[in-house]
Order: sequence, then structure tokens, then C-alpha cells
Amino acid sequence: MIYHLGVSILENDDMTNEIIKFENSLLDLQFIDHIEDMSDYLIKRARVYFKNNKFELSIVYGFGTYGSNNGLLEIAIFDKDGNMTDFFYEDEYKNNPVLGYLTKEEVIEYIKKIGSYKED
Repeated sequence: MIYHLGVSILENDDMTNEIIKFENSLLDLQFIDHIEDMSDYLIKRARVYFKNNKFELSIVYGFGTYGSNNGLLEIAIFDKDGNMTDFFYEDEYKNNPVLGYLTKEEVIEYIKKIGSYKED
């Protein structure tokens, strides 16, 4: 299934219109159940729900988020109980449930990691 990833994340945002265009990123993400737009007037938010029902990914961009001044994104990963987790982060980012200053490509890599996760 093809998803139009994060159409709301950067739509009509002049500051990063040329830097990051999620609205032009079409991916074949068979492990995504759905993406929910949770934006408000200050912050663009998308919540990614995975078919494995193990984790959810929050992607945010806007006023006060880590990296928004540079056109970058912030993520947080939640476990099935709704608790933030650093389970997928590299060792240098452990113990910090919010990860900022990410490019679109880095966020897509996290989506792939989370979506393809299988328990042992």
C-alpha cells in the first residue's frame, strides 16, 4: 500500500518548503496501519501507527521543537502501553525519549526500523 507520508507535517510551511517535502515523499510502507494528523496552529504533528501494534511514532515540527529552526524534525516513540521509549535509538541517544534535529531521511529510517520490528 502506498501512503502519502506526513502530508500535514510541512504543508504550506514557507520556512522549510524547499528543505523538506514530506508531501512529495511516497513510500511503500506495508507495515504502517495508518497515520493520524494531530496538528494544531503552532505545531505540525503526525502519529504513525504500525501494523505490529508494538509501537507508535510521533513526528513533530514547529514552534519550539528540536530542530525546527533548521527545517528539521523531532520524534518520540511510544510503546503499546503509551509510554515513551528509547528502544530504537543509538546508544548515544539512550535515556532521552525525544529525539530532535532529524532529517526526513532519518525519520524514514526510524519508521522502517519500528515497522519491521519483530520480537524474538
